[in-house]
Amino acid sequence: RLPTGESVAVKVQYPGVDEAVRSDLKHVSALTKLAVAIAPNLDPKDVATEVRERVLEELDYRREATNQQQFAELFAGHPFIVVPTVYQDHCRTRVITQEFIEGKPFMTSFDWPQDDRNALGEILFRFFYGCLNRFRIFSADPHPGNYLLLNDGKVAFLDFGLVRAVDPGTLALLLEIIQSLIHDDMDRGRDALEGLGILHRRTPEIDVIWDHMRMINAPVLVDEEVTMDTDLVQEIAAAGFDPRSSAFQALRKVGVPGVMVTFNRMSFGVASLLGRLGATRNWQAIARELWAGEPSRYELGKLEQAWLAEAHPDLEHPLESLD
Repeated sequence: RLPTGESVAVKVQYPGVDEAVRSDLKHVSALTKLAVAIAPNLDPKDVATEVRERVLEELDYRREATNQQQFAELFAGHPFIVVPTVYQDHCRTRVITQEFIEGKPFMTSFDWPQDDRNALGEILFRFFYGCLNRFRIFSADPHPGNYLLLNDGKVAFLDFGLVRAVDPGTLALLLEIIQSLIHDDMDRGRDALEGLGILHRRTPEIDVIWDHMRMINAPVLVDEEVTMDTDLVQEIAAAGFDPRSSAFQALRKVGVPGVMVTFNRMSFGVASLLGRLGATRNWQAIARELWAGEPSRYELGKLEQAWLAEAHPDLEHPLESLD
């Protein structure tokens, strides 16, 4: 409890963690160079820089506190997303002091009725992809231990050590890829993938990876309700990590720009959580809210849109820049 009376949670970094991690990071460049043997078009310097910068940011609790305060301000008054307030005067490089939140662990949701699990999945989707598309910033660590489920149906998001900002050009290219997949426009998709550096003259042609890209983005490619299941999540994971996968040999030859390392960690993590919940929603309809501000079909979305009109009245929708 602070002298001023607030109940707080204090996060303290374990002694020696900083030194141990920095020592391990000395080997990142060597490891990424070895990874070129598996993924020949990977840029080892770019990937090593991305990993090093994100990991070092996680060690700096002052930076994490600043990240968390930014999210707390962005989501102030939100109807179902809670970000604990940070007490900056009581934070240090290895200490974060924040508002104490009473809630239950994420794992307890597995015993909920399916309708409630669907709603939780929708909240997670709206938080991670809403941050990306509305504010061009996202938390890239969707670990189950980073949430508390509150009695009033809200969800508290707790960990902001791994946060990535995205420039408007990169977000536009990510949206171009999704739009090209929705409209099955391979030429449009090729241009966007080349813009990101995923495809270039030394990589496979787009038709080699097109079906796989449609598979991993399948939940948002159709305007209908889709149930996220563990089989789909496992298929996505296998393509990236299992040499027995039909897509592995093609995907290992594409380019991997640094930003995609962090983005893929976030997107796969969210898909994994939704799969564990078995969440069902029209994910494309929700995404179109985030992309273009379309009226929501869901009660949570209607609440969120009413809040946005008050909290962020000047918000621009990213899809408008593609027109």
